[in-house]
Amino acid sequence: MLAQRFEGGGFPGRLHVWQYPALMASASTASRGRWWLWILLGALALVGAAWAAVAVLFPPPRVRAMVQAQLSQALAREVRFADASIGIFPPVRLSVREPELAEPEGFASGSAFRAQAIHLDLDVLALLGRRVVVRRLLVDRPTLHLVMREDGTTNFDGIARGPSEPGPKGERAPMDLELQELQIASGRALVDDLKAGKRTTFELDSRIALSSTKGGARIATSGKSELKGLAFGPLAAARLSDLDPSLASLTWRIEHKGVFDATAKRLALERLAGMGFTLAAAKAFLAPLDASERAAVHPDAATAVEGTGGDLVVAQAKAAGAEYLFTNPGSFEVGFYDAFTDTPGMQLIMGLHEGIVISMADGYHRVSRKPAFVNVHVVAGTAQMAGQLYNASRDGSALVVTAGLLDNELWSDDVVLAPRPGFNQKEIVRQFTKISWEVRNAESLPLLLRRAFKVAATEPGGPVYIAMANYALE
Repeated sequence: MLAQRFEGGGFPGRLHVWQYPALMASASTASRGRWWLWILLGALALVGAAWAAVAVLFPPPRVRAMVQAQLSQALAREVRFADASIGIFPPVRLSVREPELAEPEGFASGSAFRAQAIHLDLDVLALLGRRVVVRRLLVDRPTLHLVMREDGTTNFDGIARGPSEPGPKGERAPMDLELQELQIASGRALVDDLKAGKRTTFELDSRIALSSTKGGARIATSGKSELKGLAFGPLAAARLSDLDPSLASLTWRIEHKGVFDATAKRLALERLAGMGFTLAAAKAFLAPLDASERAAVHPDAATAVEGTGGDLVVAQAKAAGAEYLFTNPGSFEVGFYDAFTDTPGMQLIMGLHEGIVISMADGYHRVSRKPAFVNVHVVAGTAQMAGQLYNASRDGSALVVTAGLLDNELWSDDVVLAPRPGFNQKEIVRQFTKISWEVRNAESLPLLLRRAFKVAATEPGGPVYIAMANYALE
């Protein structure tokens, strides 16, 4: 305590200070401090004892043997991993490092699944209430190889062993399961579609929650997933650089929430939404359709072609993957057919009517899922194919239809197989196509044809029509 007494003006003359004596710590306070110390030491001792118990009861060799036995019992496929361990803090965690699952033919044929590590965090106290609570299941940097065979089966069919013999009548019902968080970090999937002859790969990051109640009769799930880095190409592609990365800049963000009733076999989705595009991704996606683009998606794979407009059309069609030409040929497309007969690698399939030609091309697309390349004869062939082109349009079939074009700029009724003066050939089928173009100079033919293949194959698919002036082909 501080007290002052002033005598006269100015600064204080005398200053008196009283200080209360410090209170002596009571015996109870000291005792209470020692109790807290003992509690802390006891907690540390328990943690140490738990670690020791884990080390004694679950040494690494025993954990590896337990994990191997469980995997062998559950999976009808070769499995291997580098190491396995159990820790108690943070919650009881089982870690399996570098797990691998073999292809159906064994590891000699490769791995169907592998990961850097799998971490499983369990809530031990929940087991006392007959509930299995997985706080977190982390799959770190997994790689999945899915093979879709032509008969509809996959390389993951028959991966699990069949159910064991039924237990006694008094066997308890299955425990409720709750997976609070499933996290897939930096995953990558490789999908081989043998029927379509395509190889697709993409990156995956996901956080999903899952709970199973009523003995597995009701399963609730929710979460968010992000797909990016999409690339695709033929099955022969051996490296990522061999695939087409034109959609790699897109990012799909998917959110879901729903409940599956196993008894009624009904899935009720409360939410399934979300596909995010950044501005940069949208520009990258639309870049191939931009009129200013003249380079190929892969500059190192671009080739230079010299010749007539017909030579450019054939070379660009082959570069786009066309294997067949469906046609009912005519004389005004002679520049195109001269180039076609001089260039190997594409097979001609001829029909005696344009309706048959379009039907064959439509069937080819339905089976192969590839754009079909078609040529019909000027304005007459364009009109005669319209009925079947309507069907292809309604079904979303990717057809690239080309035709010869005779200019009607002479303003004469005597121009054979040309539109009447004042009319336009490309307008005849515009309503049955995604887009309809005319090309009047040879330099524009590769650009428009390449764009036509991309537009026709982009979902939702549909026919694209290009009328090519006869003098541009020669």
